[in-house]
Formats: sequence, structure tokens, C-alpha cells
Amino acid sequence: GQWDAEEICGLIRTHRINILGFTPSYGSQLAQWLATQQQTLPVRMCITGGEALTGEHLQRIRAAFQPEVFFNAYGPTETVVMPLASLAPEQLEEGAGSVPIGSIIGDRVAYI
Repeated sequence: GQWDAEEICGLIRTHRINILGFTPSYGSQLAQWLATQQQTLPVRMCITGGEALTGEHLQRIRAAFQPEVFFNAYGPTETVVMPLASLAPEQLEEGAGSVPIGSIIGDRVAYI
């Protein structure tokens, strides 16, 4: 079955997980639940990928998890690697649609 936001956030807190990786929409759902509970869940690092990281998701996730480092990453889902990554800004500039997917990591070539 699926774990709800309360259960996931409880596991993060109980096990002191400090590096989170999720899609922006799922991270935003967890963040929204934390906001309704008037809670935050600070972590060391957030890594998002799998879909565009919008300004709304960025702000919601930053507010809830207060990560010291936040990466938006891109890579082929079927291989579960992220050959491209970008440090996420504090907030998007006005008019920007989403956070960039970043630059190539290591000695690679990217075709998008």
C-alpha cells in the first residue's frame, strides 16, 4: 500500500533521515502536509528530479524541509542516475518557469 504524508514524515523524523530525494510534486505534497500541521522537518539535503521543479514547489519544499543544500537533478529514469544537476536557487526569478536541470557531472555527454 501507499504511505501517507504523516507516515513518511514520521519515518523521516524517527530515523533522522537528513538526505531526501523525491519528485517535486511528491516533495510538495509532503511539504503541504507539514504546513497544515504547522511543522517543519529540517534536513541537510534535498534532491528533486523526474519532473520540472516549479517556483511553487521550490518555495514549498524549502519552507518545509529547510535544506542546507538543494539540488535539482535530471537523468534517465530507467537507469536511476542523475548525470545532470543544478544547485536550486533560494527562489526563482520572476518569469522563470522552472529550475534548470543543471550541468553535466563528470566526463559525460548529454542529449536531451
